[in-house]
Amino acid sequence: MFKKKIALLTLSAVMTGMLAGCGGGAEKAAGSETAEAAAAKPDKKIVIKYWYAFGDKIEEAKQHMVQTFNESQDKIEVVAEHQGNYDDLHAKVQAAFAAGDAPAVTDLEIASTGVFAHSGMLEDLTSYAEKDKDQLKLDDFIPG
Repeated sequence: MFKKKIALLTLSAVMTGMLAGCGGGAEKAAGSETAEAAAAKPDKKIVIKYWYAFGDKIEEAKQHMVQTFNESQDKIEVVAEHQGNYDDLHAKVQAAFAAGDAPAVTDLEIASTGVFAHSGMLEDLTSYAEKDKDQLKLDDFIPG
């Protein structure tokens, strides 16, 4: 149960942080209005894209986390989209970022973190986690 709470809190923090920090990646899925436009209308749900790699049991777990997050509140809806393996995913994210249509949240293979960070494609979420320090303990995560 503790791991599920940590996973849900982590996903929530990441999604909130990426949504707040990446205006270009927070568009509504399927060509709808931007997150900023939706946020101006308090009754409008914000829909964000989450791209991930791999399938099978890993995909089931990721879909479960997204479903749990979506059911936990009614302000943000996450649309999870499988993008193949990590090489496929990274190429698609880089292309989408260059085109100004990156997903709000994506998986990232650890060896590629430096490349994405140096390209300005990542948002430091520490300040968001610190706002929820009573619920989210940074010491529970590996640095970096």
